[in-house]
Amino acid sequence: MRSILPLRWFALLFLAAGLARAADSTPVLRAITAEDIWSVKRPAALELSPDGARLVFTVKEFNLEKNSSVSHLWVLDTASGAAHALTTAESSDNAPTWSPDGSRIAFTAKRNGDEEAALYVIRADGGEAEKIIELPLGISAPRWLPDGQHVVFATNVLPKLASDREAMKKELKKKKDSKVTALATENAVLKRALARLRAEPAPLGRARRIVTGVLVSLVALLSLNPVVNMLSPSQRMNAAFDPFDLVNTYGAFGSVNRTRNEVVLEGTRDQTLDEHTRWLAFELPCKPGDPARRPCFAAPYQYKLDWQMWFASFSSAGQEPWLIHLVSKLLRGDPVVDSLFSSQPFRGRPPRYVRALFYRYEFADPEQDGVYWRRHLVGEYLRPLSLGDGELETYLVEHGFAE
Repeated sequence: MRSILPLRWFALLFLAAGLARAADSTPVLRAITAEDIWSVKRPAALELSPDGARLVFTVKEFNLEKNSSVSHLWVLDTASGAAHALTTAESSDNAPTWSPDGSRIAFTAKRNGDEEAALYVIRADGGEAEKIIELPLGISAPRWLPDGQHVVFATNVLPKLASDREAMKKELKKKKDSKVTALATENAVLKRALARLRAEPAPLGRARRIVTGVLVSLVALLSLNPVVNMLSPSQRMNAAFDPFDLVNTYGAFGSVNRTRNEVVLEGTRDQTLDEHTRWLAFELPCKPGDPARRPCFAAPYQYKLDWQMWFASFSSAGQEPWLIHLVSKLLRGDPVVDSLFSSQPFRGRPPRYVRALFYRYEFADPEQDGVYWRRHLVGEYLRPLSLGDGELETYLVEHGFAE
């Protein structure tokens, strides 16, 4: 309810302002300008009072001539929609928050020579704001404690001087006074670094040239067999071709299959398994599943479960203990496992049965609008399993997955 009310009254406030402006002048149609955009007052930091009767928020106004902005606190009555400015100081007020009884509002501001944002409190019905505390590195995000007598807030500190406010002020002043010196030092360091980058590299010595030439020749000679292997129709992957293992081959696949088989997990809450059982698919973020879903863009990282599910299609379910364990986790409604799926139709209420089907996928024809894959059911990859299935429990125990 708290997240809905502010938006509602926020809209009413703008509507009232627009109506008032329309009543004062004859509408003139013209193109909107940048000045028009900057002249719009911008509400933010909305917070509903504990009793829900009032809304406090900040309104920021921009002054293009002075190239500055200022924000003030406003209070809106949620019953009538009437709003009024609570603060009108020349400096900005931010982060308003209600006291537990709704009688006061704490906020941050830089007033009367404050170097950083300080904590202020003002009565909700108006009046002068009272400064409560200021700190060398400012205050942000104030929040009242339930007792209504204390306010917690965030601030930055110098770790070694956190307990000594005056020492922290002196240290900060020293850093500000030395700003010009520090900038000059940084510029000198940068100039030296750029000079080193522009400097010509030192020529290689005769001995180093000889060693480099011998090494390049050796690597080129030893690379002949790996290159021949790479061009061969039957590549040897992850193989070494010399006794010192200096030049080798590496790769996940020497060739790519022309067919794409996929294992698709499905679940149901139905008690009876027959031709009328309603099965729902577990969709992974990237692996082909629903034919109408666009292929994903996987870079810069890899979806490891999607990758493993594809590898599972090269063997039988009984040879993939991790997959059987995954099914048992789905049957138990494990929240960590559920989070791996982009579409999990059984969140909060695990399925009664889970099965796996074996499909063959092909890209759909371009004229098939809204469909990216064609798939054909090859058969059942894993029969329906449920908790309490004796064969499932035995398999999990034998492979060290007993719960």
